[in-house]
Amino acid sequence: MSDESANSPERYVTPASLSYSIFSAKEEQAEEVCIPGWVKYLSGPVWVSSAERRISYINDEALELLGVEIGDCFGRPCYEVIGATDESHRRFCSESCRLRRLAESHGKLKPTQLQLRSSDGKTHWIQLVVIPIEDSINGGTSLVHYAINEDHLHAIKSYLVTITKRTHREQTEGEPSRYFQLTKREREILKLLTEDETLWSIAHKLNVSYSTVRNHAQHILAKLGVHSIIEAVAYYLVAQDTD
Repeated sequence: MSDESANSPERYVTPASLSYSIFSAKEEQAEEVCIPGWVKYLSGPVWVSSAERRISYINDEALELLGVEIGDCFGRPCYEVIGATDESHRRFCSESCRLRRLAESHGKLKPTQLQLRSSDGKTHWIQLVVIPIEDSINGGTSLVHYAINEDHLHAIKSYLVTITKRTHREQTEGEPSRYFQLTKREREILKLLTEDETLWSIAHKLNVSYSTVRNHAQHILAKLGVHSIIEAVAYYLVAQDTD
């Protein structure tokens, strides 16, 4: 038996389920729970809360995201361990979990964007997908929580908002839009960039060399007074809205 398996709370694994004995420090007793086997193979932060709203499973990715140890999670109320808030910084995780109420009433569970604060004080944005499962040992509904990390996407969105606000302010102060200083070809390339085309694909589409497109892109950045293609795309979108 490997060291890893010796330290795992897993009793046995079958294609159908995982059976665990989880020690609840609060109640000073062990609780056996049953979790579908596929949960173990999900890639990304995953945790499961039992029908009693306690953490009954959590993987290494979730522990890393939260910056906690396994011993700080098992048997504890999930809302205390996770402590997520919504986009308005209002507490989302609570004893009266909205997602659990929906699951137990057979309502539709939609992905939810939330933010978590890890033990080191860092804020992380996630898209949370919740899947209800039936606990065949204790009865009731357990909830599988699958978190998709959106830190990078949220950073890009925030960056674009900042750029578009700055650009809009410049335009409303009377400065002629720099967009109209672009040549017809440069506008064409910028429009293709907003459609998620790459410099290579644009070169192929326009039947020109990659270096030609790259030079046009550099001219676009210089004329618009921005430092990246993302900023240029944001500038273009604002220019279209204010035409």
